[in-house]
Amino acid sequence: MRELINQIKRVSLLTDGNEVGVEHFDLPKKINMKQSLRNIKDEAEKDVLVAVLETHRGQVASAAKDLGVSRATMYRLLNKHNIVPDVRYYNGSNYAQD
Repeated sequence: MRELINQIKRVSLLTDGNEVGVEHFDLPKKINMKQSLRNIKDEAEKDVLVAVLETHRGQVASAAKDLGVSRATMYRLLNKHNIVPDVRYYNGSNYAQD
């Protein structure tokens, strides 16, 4: 309920006209129902890997430890999703990715 109230307040402040449409709200995007479970799982896995790497500033070993997997497994997952953590370019906001 609180989130809905915040959305309404946000829309009322940011909308110029008198009409409010669904496009004004920050709603979750509809998921393509034809997606396979494998694709959904892979996307979720990739999102988690990226988030953990960001938390650990690109350090693979500490990210693997946080996820409870070995470094070898972590590198296998990174390769699977074409994620290349490059600590030289990692400054807390970005990481090198294909």
